[in-house]
Amino acid sequence: MKYGLFILSLLLFLFANVSSVIQLSAFSSGAPSGRAGAPAESGATCTSCHSGTNTTLPGLITSDIPVGGFTPGQNYTITGTISRPSITKYGFSISPQDNSGNLMGTMTVTSSETQLIGLNKYITHTSSGTNAPSGTKSWSFTWTAPTADSVVFYGAFLAANGNSGTSGDNTFTSQLKVYSQAFLSVKHQEWLEKSVSVYPNPVAENQIYIKTDISKIEMVRIIDNSGKVIKIISPINENAITVNLETLNYGIYFADIVLQSQVRTVKKIIKF
Repeated sequence: MKYGLFILSLLLFLFANVSSVIQLSAFSSGAPSGRAGAPAESGATCTSCHSGTNTTLPGLITSDIPVGGFTPGQNYTITGTISRPSITKYGFSISPQDNSGNLMGTMTVTSSETQLIGLNKYITHTSSGTNAPSGTKSWSFTWTAPTADSVVFYGAFLAANGNSGTSGDNTFTSQLKVYSQAFLSVKHQEWLEKSVSVYPNPVAENQIYIKTDISKIEMVRIIDNSGKVIKIISPINENAITVNLETLNYGIYFADIVLQSQVRTVKKIIKF
């Protein structure tokens, strides 16, 4: 009887440990489906399997989509980047969706460090795409834009502590909302021009004021003339803010202003 109980206990112990190893191996070779933090999936992220904190961190997802918006059928590069001190193991999951959780556009793998899962609705890391000796990790892929006014890229990023387990790891969520050229049409921009103010412009005192009577401001991105994002201010949740431009050289910039009502306008800024 005692021998039988010993064997049963040993089998249960081995099963638990083998399951843990299999689970860890699976996660190191890619996140499960439905873990990109999208609202349609109840915001599920890496914390579904990894203990630790979950923090919202704007700016982890970027693109080369022009300030004027995307064109349906065109290809663009989407990049996810995470950097944390002393961390050398990372993972991620990104999915472009609408409010109902439908896949928007088409993603194409461009590196052996990424893979598509969940009927190509999610892109995540492979086992060769988790190492980051420098402490910073980036993954890029091609996205073919759909016919839509806007698309949100939802992303969850895991910073692993290297203890070969699921405890003590940190998860970061981020979003990137992009708009089509049609949505950012001249007519729409004319209405926004009257509703969102950026002053003084040209800028002479190293700061600008942004004010709107439509809704609260969600995020402001300052972009240089080449399309590079210089500064991100988020979350804001105010109707008026001050943006310091002291560190910027003289030249032409753009203020990409996103409101909580999900409208967006781009204002040209001249600093001299």
